[in-house]
Amino acid sequence: MSLGHILFVLLITLLWGVNFAAIAVAVDHFPPLLANAIRFAMVLAVLFPFLKPVRGQMKILLSLACILGIFHFGSVFLAMAVSADLAPVAIIAQTNVPFAVILAVLFLDERIGIWRISGIALSFAGVVVLGFERGAPPPSHLSALFYFPPFPMPWWRS
Repeated sequence: MSLGHILFVLLITLLWGVNFAAIAVAVDHFPPLLANAIRFAMVLAVLFPFLKPVRGQMKILLSLACILGIFHFGSVFLAMAVSADLAPVAIIAQTNVPFAVILAVLFLDERIGIWRISGIALSFAGVVVLGFERGAPPPSHLSALFYFPPFPMPWWRS
């Protein structure tokens, strides 16, 4: 990769990290679903000039946008509102990819090899190690886990 590509990846990583901190601040000031709606309204306002309708694809695009906006990000905002700690929520939120792979294997007859199975197991082991660290009071963030089952669901449609 070129230096420009590496810097772009680092910028994306930084924005992803700041995303969770911004959500934590937003749910401190607004109810979670209102904060989610405000976020998407701001994104729409910024990106509206660049939107170009694609004939025959808008129904699928709008349904996926609603599913992601309401269920996926709504779950993130609700979990952040009930959790006392930002880290476990951010870590659990990243499990959408392994869950999506598992759902693809179960419902779409996808085949995965030993390396991907090992990666999925390692990702869940990392969540257990980081999410249940010694000394952390479990009730502070365990209640947030109940908001996470919808995370992989938006990817069923793709």
